Amino acid sequence: ARTGETRCQRGIGATNFSGDTSVGTLDGTNTASVSIAGGKVLTVDSGSFAGSLTGGGSLVKSTGGSLTLSGAGAGNYVGTTTVDAGTLDFIQVVTLLGQVTNNSTLNFGGAGTTTLTGGLTGSGTTTFSGNGSITSRSGTGVVNFLGNVSISTVTGSGDLNIASGKSLTIQQGVYSGSITGSGDLVKTTGGELELIGSSSNYGATVVQAGLLTVNSDVTTTGVIVAAGASLGGSGSINGNVFVSGFLAPGNSPGILTVTGTETLANNSTFQAEIGGSTAGSGNNFHDQSNVVGNVVIGTGVDIDLISWNGFTSVARGDTLTLVKATGGIAGRFADTVGSGLTGWTLFDNSSDAAHQFGNL
Repeated sequence: ARTGETRCQRGIGATNFSGDTSVGTLDGTNTASVSIAGGKVLTVDSGSFAGSLTGGGSLVKSTGGSLTLSGAGAGNYVGTTTVDAGTLDFIQVVTLLGQVTNNSTLNFGGAGTTTLTGGLTGSGTTTFSGNGSITSRSGTGVVNFLGNVSISTVTGSGDLNIASGKSLTIQQGVYSGSITGSGDLVKTTGGELELIGSSSNYGATVVQAGLLTVNSDVTTTGVIVAAGASLGGSGSINGNVFVSGFLAPGNSPGILTVTGTETLANNSTFQAEIGGSTAGSGNNFHDQSNVVGNVVIGTGVDIDLISWNGFTSVARGDTLTLVKATGGIAGRFADTVGSGLTGWTLFDNSSDAAHQFGNL
C-alpha cells in the first residue's frame, strides 16, 4: 500500500504496509495478517479483523465507529496504540509493548492477563474485562477494572473504578483522581503511593509494604497496614484503621483524621515528627492522629518521636497531644524512642488515667 492511501482492506492473506497508511475498513479472517513497518503508522476507521497485526509500527483508531480486533495475534506489533475517536475492542488477551493513548473508548477482553508494557494514558474511558498488568497509568480518563489489575506507577486525575470482589494493586505514584467501586486497593511493594484526590465508597485498603500517604478525603471499608508497612498523611480516612506496622500521621508535620476505630496492634509503632508543642501543619508544629471514634492500643506499642526542623525540647511541664479520640483510648503506649529527642519520659495524665477524655 502506498503512503497516505485510503482503502478498504479485506481478505485472508498477508498485507505489508511499508509507509504511513490510512484504511477506511479493516476486515479479515483469522488467517489474515497485517504487518506495519517500523516507525510507520496504520490508521484505521472501523472494521472487524480476526487476524494478526505485526511489525514495528503503530496503530491509530480514527473517526467514529468501531474497530474490533479479535485475533490472538492482534497485539503483536511493537509500536504505540492510539484511540482518537470511536471504539477500539481487543477481544482476546494482548500484550502491547508501546504506549497506549486512549482519548475515546478502549476495551480489553479475554480471560487471561492483558499487559500494557508501555503504559496507559489519555482522556477516554478504558475497560479491562479480565486481569491486567500496566507499567504506568496517567492522564484524565476513567479506567474500569472488572478483573484483578496491577499498576506499577500511577499519576494523573482520571477515576479508577474497581469491581466488587476484585483488587487494584498500585505500587507508587501521586494520584489526584478518585477511586470508586466496591473492590479493594492494595499496595504490595516498597515506595510511596500518595492519594491527593477524594475517593469514596470503595472496598478495603491493604498496605502490605511501603508507605501509603493519604492527603485527601478517603472513604473505605477499612485500612489494614501490615508489619513493616506505613500509613501517613494529613487527610481524612472514613473507615476503621488497623495498623500492625507504622502509623505516621502528618506531612512533616500534620494531622491525620480517622472517622472510625483506630487500632495500633501489638508491637506496632506510632511515629510523630515534633517541630513544636502544638499539633498542626508546618515546621513549628507536631504530628497528631485525630480520631472521631475510639483508639485501641495493644501491648508493646512504642512512640517514635522524630525531631523536625531542629526542634529538640519543650519546656518542663509542657505536653504534646499526639493522639485525640472522641470515643476514648483503650490501652497505653509502652515507651518512647526517637531521633534527636532522647531523654523523654512517657507519662499518663494523672487526671485522665483511663484516657476518658480521649487524649494522649
